Amino acid sequence: MVVFVELWAIAWIQNRFMPPFLRAAFQVVLGGSLVFAAGVLIGNPETRRESRMLEESVHGDENK
Repeated sequence: MVVFVELWAIAWIQNRFMPPFLRAAFQVVLGGSLVFAAGVLIGNPETRRESRMLEESVHGDENK
């Protein structure tokens, strides 16, 4: 619900105060930042290590 309200607020601010070029630039920068952050979280070595440890605890040594 919070995300829904935030997205509507961003859309309203863009429509009210930003000319089309700035709106497009804002969307590209924001979208790119979100994709970058998701990539960092997915590719984080700590996350992979924890996932590997969980898999080993579930499956034991059968994967080796």
